[in-house]
Amino acid sequence: MADISEKEGKAGPHSEGVVRRYRLFRLCSLVYASLVVGNAYTSYIVLKTQGVYDYAFGHYLSY
Repeated sequence: MADISEKEGKAGPHSEGVVRRYRLFRLCSLVYASLVVGNAYTSYIVLKTQGVYDYAFGHYLSY
């Protein structure tokens, strides 16, 4: 029994470090995901407006 409790005592700070590392990783991944999503959304808007402009100019030039 004493052996198990000793192992638990050793695992305490280690698991806390793992949790802290996991939280940091999760924060970084959230920031990265928001950047990727924002970038994709911006490029989608740019492509959409470019498509609208291409359509408008193509329609205008066809006359």
